[in-house]
Amino acid sequence: MLLLYFIVGKRLSEKIAAEKWGAKVLEQISADLQRELPGLRGFSYRNLRNMRQFAEEYSDFEIGQLVSAKLDDFLQNVFLCLGFSHHILLMNRCKNLDERRFYMENAVKNQWSHDILDHQIDARLFQKQGALPNNFAATLPENLRDKALLAFKDEYLLDFINVDPDDERVLEDSVVDNIRRFILTMGNARRNRSDE
Repeated sequence: MLLLYFIVGKRLSEKIAAEKWGAKVLEQISADLQRELPGLRGFSYRNLRNMRQFAEEYSDFEIGQLVSAKLDDFLQNVFLCLGFSHHILLMNRCKNLDERRFYMENAVKNQWSHDILDHQIDARLFQKQGALPNNFAATLPENLRDKALLAFKDEYLLDFINVDPDDERVLEDSVVDNIRRFILTMGNARRNRSDE
């Protein structure tokens, strides 16, 4: 499906450039397709516009060369494994190719739905990766360092309590101030349960 959308988008882009078509052409093509093939899905004006954007954005990716067995590892194992809606989201939300690539790899690896991917972009996961100060390099064996960094890639997951970013430092200070009391309380609660 991704290949079909790329080819359609590429042809639309080439035709629009060559014939100097106006903005209404995609609307007309969509209407013509619906009239000729009633019930045809995926070729709305918006989707045709997205196909064109997709083809123009990734014209350097050699997607059209899919018949070749020499596909780039990233293209074959990441790029083509994502749905069209994931790609449109990434194109609209991430202008930097490195950022897009980061989200693509993580979306495939972690099997993120469109909504989860959108949430991770909102949470600025790319910008936060590896931002947590740590002593992993000095204390952990080399084979565990990367895994530990990934486990703590986002300093605190506070999305569920809807904390204003300006108030996040206040919350963090409060958590640190009360961590000893929290640990002691949990230890006492566990001890009380084992006494019963």
